[in-house]
Amino acid sequence: MIKINCQQWVHELVQTTELHKNWPVSTDPNRTVAYLVDLTGSKNIYLDGKGQQMLMSAIIQDAVCKLLFPALFLDTNIFLICSDD
Repeated sequence: MIKINCQQWVHELVQTTELHKNWPVSTDPNRTVAYLVDLTGSKNIYLDGKGQQMLMSAIIQDAVCKLLFPALFLDTNIFLICSDD
């Protein structure tokens, strides 16, 4: 088992350098998976509206919004946070 934080352990840690359209989710409770996303080599710039580095949760949320509303994102370097905060 791999320790993710003080309360979470997983069976497998998958490392990736890109955001995926589909993230496989195990339905087997005896095979839990976590994803380690390393975007340090990415050509995209992940900044929020204030020019500050986006949190990984916001980057993933942004990617989901682009999948759901692709017509809003004709320029691939535009990032939108789909939340109220």
